[in-house]
Amino acid sequence: MIVTDDLRLDPRKALFLSDEELFNKVMHPVGRSQPLLEATHPVFRCTRVHNTIHRITGTTGSGEFAPYNREIDYYVPGIKLAIFVLIDPSIIDVGAVEKGLKRIGRIGFGMDASIGMGRFSIDQSRKINAPQPADSAGIYCLSPTVPVPDSYEHAYFTPFVRFGKHGDTLARSDNPFKNPVIMADEGAVFVPKDSKAFARPYWGRSVTNVSMSMPNTVVQGYSIWLPIYVDLRGEA
Repeated sequence: MIVTDDLRLDPRKALFLSDEELFNKVMHPVGRSQPLLEATHPVFRCTRVHNTIHRITGTTGSGEFAPYNREIDYYVPGIKLAIFVLIDPSIIDVGAVEKGLKRIGRIGFGMDASIGMGRFSIDQSRKINAPQPADSAGIYCLSPTVPVPDSYEHAYFTPFVRFGKHGDTLARSDNPFKNPVIMADEGAVFVPKDSKAFARPYWGRSVTNVSMSMPNTVVQGYSIWLPIYVDLRGEA
């Protein structure tokens, strides 16, 4: 679903594209007559061989230390991604966020960063104002969220279970795992009961009581949202 410059979504007028159609749309401006790897989708999958090193012997071996294959998804080179970041200007500014993202891009993002995956560069950043709801009746969440109970009249979403895990020293504790949290997956649409919800640039709430190892642990169930027209007769 293509998002226009005003960041308001209207399924009645929106342009819906398949993966292949989206690929052709974003790759043509790059100027390639033949895409790399003869890809037809923005994301392609390859198999890589991984090694688990035995820290005592310093080598691979058998059993859990034997080499194994893992499928990894790649974006086709030349594709640019848009990242929406919601900030409180009294705490941080756009320059600091961009600096942090550049550091992450040099090191790599994700569980395979140690083998060179997840690296990226920042093309540009710009400040945009939160979109105005206009005649929209709903909010479209850009990430998984946990809605406040009894805060909406209608909801359209796919359940998503987040299985959290502690990092740092707690990752090596007797109980490094957090309790699973059921969330509404990204792309969820909610129709708030209170119109004041449109005045906040985020939707959702935090979740507590999720860790035996660190009782004050909090899972963030907030999401940035875009306004979306919802047919209150039952069709979004």
